[in-house]
Amino acid sequence: MNKISTVVDAHLLDSDATANAGDITIAADDLSTIDSDTEAAALSVGANSSNSAAISVGLSLARNEIRNSMVAYADGDDTNRNTLTATKGNLSVSATEQATIDATSTASAISVSLSLNKSKAISGGGASAINEITGSSNAYLEDINAVATKDGTVVDTGQIMVDAQYLSTINAEVAALSVSGSLGINGSAAAAIGFSWAQNLIGWDGLGTEEKIGVLAYALNSDLTADNGVELSSSSNGSIEALVNTTTVAIGGSAKNALSLTAGGLVTLNKISTDVKAYIDGGTTTSNVTTTGGDVSLTALDTSRIKADAQAVSVTASLSGST
Repeated sequence: MNKISTVVDAHLLDSDATANAGDITIAADDLSTIDSDTEAAALSVGANSSNSAAISVGLSLARNEIRNSMVAYADGDDTNRNTLTATKGNLSVSATEQATIDATSTASAISVSLSLNKSKAISGGGASAINEITGSSNAYLEDINAVATKDGTVVDTGQIMVDAQYLSTINAEVAALSVSGSLGINGSAAAAIGFSWAQNLIGWDGLGTEEKIGVLAYALNSDLTADNGVELSSSSNGSIEALVNTTTVAIGGSAKNALSLTAGGLVTLNKISTDVKAYIDGGTTTSNVTTTGGDVSLTALDTSRIKADAQAVSVTASLSGST
């Protein structure tokens, strides 16, 4: 089991701040990556002039979890708002999370049995991967008088920007292979069983409880005054790519009786849940937003996607000189 749990917090609390001919920047950033490769292999060979049996079982289990919280904010006094002033600069508050899980889980089981009388071979292969990403990324101003003035000689100054991003990616590959072969002069039996399980979740836990990825950019009970525009933006990009395969092969051969059996199955479950918002809320009073040379922009964007490829293949062959 691989787990990452991180809290990154950048803030000003009950404080006034002034930047003369410069910027005020409050930023929380994190980059978390889990790269997991789990493999299991089993081989069994039996040979006897009378009776022969071979049994092999391979099992691979992988569980990976990222649960991170990003927050960047300025929070003033509830009664008397605090003031942030960027003179000839920008006021920027941002929270950014990038969480990535790359997981591979493979299992293979091979059994071979040879006998002049009776031969039996049984193999079983199972592979499972459970990957979860949850958490939040929030940026905000609360109980703040925010001011940004431009520098006439510098482009892109005099802006107030509040930005929250959560980028989450799961790449999962799960494969199970089971091969069984038996050869006997009098009797032969071969059985192969394979199963693959892939569960990839963004904004959900492994028990099926929804825990939405929260991505919020907002101003609450705050006045915003900027010479060159006010921008609040939140974005979530959740991506799941899953490749799940199960292959089973059983071959039985005998001069008299031969029996072969295969069974293969798979399950893939992929889910994404997000809560993306950008807003200005006056709270119990009225928020004033003023800009003399730019736009007031509020943007909330989600670009989540799921791509899954699942295949199960079973092959059986039985050869006998008589029945």
